[in-house]
Amino acid sequence: MQLPKIKTPEYVIELPISKQKVTYRPFLVREEKMFMMLKEAKDQNLLVNNLKKIVEQCIIDGPNIDNISYNDFEILFLSMRVRSMGESVDLSLKCKSCGKQSPVSINLDDVCETTKKTDIGEAKIMLNEEVGVICTPIKMSRMGQAASLTEKDTVNSVAFFIDKVFTKDQVYTFSEMPFSEQKAFVDSLSMKHITEITQYAEKLPTASCEVDYTCASCGAKNNQIVKGLENFFT
Repeated sequence: MQLPKIKTPEYVIELPISKQKVTYRPFLVREEKMFMMLKEAKDQNLLVNNLKKIVEQCIIDGPNIDNISYNDFEILFLSMRVRSMGESVDLSLKCKSCGKQSPVSINLDDVCETTKKTDIGEAKIMLNEEVGVICTPIKMSRMGQAASLTEKDTVNSVAFFIDKVFTKDQVYTFSEMPFSEQKAFVDSLSMKHITEITQYAEKLPTASCEVDYTCASCGAKNNQIVKGLENFFT
């Protein structure tokens, strides 16, 4: 005699950037066990790739996970987290005055709604009168590598936002070019160009929350930005 099978609910979300619909199930115990192990992960490439595997397991119908942007991935992850463990997440934040930790509760529904309201797709940036680039959000297929590089080289990490390089007569798919040419192209950009691409990246929707709280130890008022999916696991 077999034990009864528990029917898992299904939910649908429209991703804010691609506008694609994803049908998914909540995280189960096996996924939550993986989260506990990932909370201590220091390698960003390892963290991103394992998060991708977890979310991929929960998708019932939708686009290939590698083809969606990391920004869409964040909102998908948060939606799964809310459906699985509830909308509240408890954190411990360090007071800027006394340095001690204070308990803080964040409502993930607020984070999700703020992210969904941001509607930014690709951007065309002219480098001079003849050459320009088209920037797009980083795809999940490249996010692990991008996260690792960002920790070491923030300037060259802008390369991951460049989708196309174009002139009047030709369009080049940047990721298909040899790495040596990609690096030489980025090295030829001015700091003004780097700033424009960085500003585009900073406008993209991301999982973050502004938190106002009073330190439990010294009573000081604090305002902090919490961001990064690793803060919203449990």
